[in-house]
Amino acid sequence: MIKYLVEHGADINIEYKISECRREPGCYYDGITPLIIAIRDRNESKSKYLVEHGANVNDLKYPGSDYTILSVAVNNGNNTIADYLIKHGAQ
Repeated sequence: MIKYLVEHGADINIEYKISECRREPGCYYDGITPLIIAIRDRNESKSKYLVEHGANVNDLKYPGSDYTILSVAVNNGNNTIADYLIKHGAQ
């Protein structure tokens, strides 16, 4: 699905505008991007695909915070994707 959307011009850095999701009561997605979700879900192939197609590796998870995409990978113990992000400019 991601590949289809990217190939048809979808904004790869679009932010979710829904504050609270129904799937997981108490979770908040407002302002996060597809890359953050792919990394949070430990999906390396989707994460790499999004980065290769222009996803912002230095975006913040929550507007106004200093919690970055790299923080998400590190906190999830995903060193492979953390190293990949650093190689692509993540700070």
